[in-house]
Amino acid sequence: VEGRDPVPVLRSTDVGELVRLAREVSGEVATHARRLLVSYGSCSTSTPIEDLRALGLIEDTVEENV
Repeated sequence: VEGRDPVPVLRSTDVGELVRLAREVSGEVATHARRLLVSYGSCSTSTPIEDLRALGLIEDTVEENV
């Protein structure tokens, strides 16, 4: 989105570095990226959300059905 090579970020497994990079993205760049992102695939509906919560990238806003 910002004209940088995405390969190093996609290859990274350094969670702390990825969180730091995600938090540095400006609102304008995030909005542009969301327009470009067409889909995301996962075999699980809850795992991606749980991962984002664990990384502190999203907050709990909805109670889960138990």
